Amino acid sequence: MKKYSFLNIICCLLLCIGAFSCSKSDSADVESLLSTIPSDVSAITVIDLRSVLEKAGCRIDGEKIVPGKEILSAVATTGDKRLHSAAELLFGGESGIDPSVAALFIDGFNTYLCGFVADTEKFKAAAEKEFLEKFTSSDNIEKCGNIAMQGNRFWMCVSSRNTIETNSVRHFTTLSENQSILSSRFAEKLKKLDHDVELWADIKALLNATGADFNSKAMASVAVESMFADASQIEGELDFLKGKMEISLGVVTAKGDKAKFLFPTAKIDPEVIKGIGADGDAVIAAAISPKMIEKLKEETSGKGMSMLGIYAMALSCVDGTCAVAVGGEGNLKGIISTDGSSTSGLSEMLSMISVKTENKGRQLLISKGIPSGAINPADIASDMKGAMFGVALSPKGKLGGSPVNAGKIRNVTLLVVPKDKSVMLKITARSNNEKENFILSLL
Repeated sequence: MKKYSFLNIICCLLLCIGAFSCSKSDSADVESLLSTIPSDVSAITVIDLRSVLEKAGCRIDGEKIVPGKEILSAVATTGDKRLHSAAELLFGGESGIDPSVAALFIDGFNTYLCGFVADTEKFKAAAEKEFLEKFTSSDNIEKCGNIAMQGNRFWMCVSSRNTIETNSVRHFTTLSENQSILSSRFAEKLKKLDHDVELWADIKALLNATGADFNSKAMASVAVESMFADASQIEGELDFLKGKMEISLGVVTAKGDKAKFLFPTAKIDPEVIKGIGADGDAVIAAAISPKMIEKLKEETSGKGMSMLGIYAMALSCVDGTCAVAVGGEGNLKGIISTDGSSTSGLSEMLSMISVKTENKGRQLLISKGIPSGAINPADIASDMKGAMFGVALSPKGKLGGSPVNAGKIRNVTLLVVPKDKSVMLKITARSNNEKENFILSLL
């Protein structure tokens, strides 16, 4: 039996998502979909398929999706056979899937894709061809491989190779409103679908749903608790635009208020980034204030010797923006802004990892070999303005085996941005073609 992998599902959904911000879908469709998702799921992602398909240049003819020439060209030239097969299934109009809305959610240790079926015969034929078996029926639920269907709805257990529990699906179909995610405080945001994709997750439940070991989960939980007050959930959205993709994530309390960030914040000075003087595969920058260092010392004092405490002591001289370009084989070049006091402790620590240092006024220049790469610090410096931490990455040569066409992606930037006493994680991926739908850059 074939494995209908999570990667294939994601690729299908990405192909569905257009290049402009999403208009609101039919709220009745979204509400109907959410009514079959339990209120205690670990995470959920809702996608407006219909509007984004249309804005990507596709035309919807009944249940058939007629793709625009841009997507047809991109699909025809993609080198990934699995992605090509998934795209052929979706855009060929033979899948029978209703191009309205879809959702991915994590329930327990399983991840499900759910949506609507427009043509049951086509849908069943496509599934049976994929899994090389016929649908069987039990208590009004039909099943084939890891797909189950009841009426005009389908569920796919994308975390399974070829199975789905009919009892789980039966549970989804018999939820009361109080048992479904419609009873949650964030349901209204999901129903509005003001973005291409709306995301929500319960932090502890999401950690428990991962395959990480107990110690890793405990460390992650402690890290979140030490950085945020009353952190409970993650909310976010994703938009595909011309030439770029934007993701925004925030940490909130159980009541939906922004969770307070417990460490002092500062903002990156782009001029320091511009002064690095070397390109790299990655450019990393952080704004570190004396208040931040003192907070780290407080957090680690009285807890014996810890690496974090040792780092905090060595960083006592740091005040301002620190930026570094990192190339292959660990070569790097960067700048650490200081308060003008002794940097001997920091220099000694850096020398232990073969990093050379040179004092220049209120800056400590650092280097190890000669870095090189596709990221020019001067080009991405302005992107990091207003952030307290930022990373710009070049995908070239870093995504082996991925369906992403690294040659079409210029860079990916991750920023931690202070906002309303909390912080937001903002991720932006930019393509080389600013006039082309970013979704086409993934093929």
